[in-house]
Amino acid sequence: MVIGQRFAWAHFPKTGGDTTYHLFAVVKGLVVQADEPRSPAKHARFPERAEDVRGKLLVMNTRRLPAWCLSYAHHRIRDTGGRGPVDPRAVAAIVDEIRPDGKLRGFTGDGLFPVDRWLRTEHLVDDFLDFAASVGNVSGRARRRAIAIAPANTNRYERSWERWFTPAQLGELYERNPLWAAVERAVYGDLVTL
Repeated sequence: MVIGQRFAWAHFPKTGGDTTYHLFAVVKGLVVQADEPRSPAKHARFPERAEDVRGKLLVMNTRRLPAWCLSYAHHRIRDTGGRGPVDPRAVAAIVDEIRPDGKLRGFTGDGLFPVDRWLRTEHLVDDFLDFAASVGNVSGRARRRAIAIAPANTNRYERSWERWFTPAQLGELYERNPLWAAVERAVYGDLVTL
């Protein structure tokens, strides 16, 4: 988690959090306290830090649901020693067992700590700079340094949704995760379709 005078940002897994941490570091005076990127505490949820975040602008990253599921599934496969090409059935099995809405509920305390501002993983630098300018002073140098930051922790895999999901599976994924679907509609304007 990263906490500033006016905001608290929670590092929601598989949404570009390590890159976001580096973005925070380039804007001087923005951060009051931050969990180290290698610490498990970096994934602290808002309810776990209630006293530190209450009354602040709450911020998290998000990404399209199928992209998040693919990233999460590949991360799990990699962490269990998977190597080489990944079978789409293995990804489908992991996607079936994860609960994206449950993870969102955990980070927000089932809505007690609603997110005020979402940073889209696909537009992370632009969204971050807009947010940072709304809560602090972003110098031209900080802006240039932020633009130069390369994404951290990127896994290599085929990211085309068509490779992993059928239209019916995508529809079912959104049906099972109405909270995420609502966030995605609000942030992106629509849901992913094939």
